[in-house]
Amino acid sequence: MDEVVKAFEFWITQYPESHHPLDERRFYDFVEKAADAEEHVDSEWLKERARHYSHALNETQLNDFAKRLDVIREYLQDRKAS
Repeated sequence: MDEVVKAFEFWITQYPESHHPLDERRFYDFVEKAADAEEHVDSEWLKERARHYSHALNETQLNDFAKRLDVIREYLQDRKAS
């Protein structure tokens, strides 16, 4: 779980709202680690933690990232199970 938290913190502290390609890469790195985590990491996990950062995303941005997390995580877990 430490890897998930580290990847999340690296992504969220680098101004993810810019949608710069490096920000997107950091988000996908976080999602990959979330999909592999033993503990369930989902949109609620992301929202709860993201709200604690000073440059927090607005609710629309936060919801968009949360939805993306769930969709990609589920895809990766399904693919891994196949």
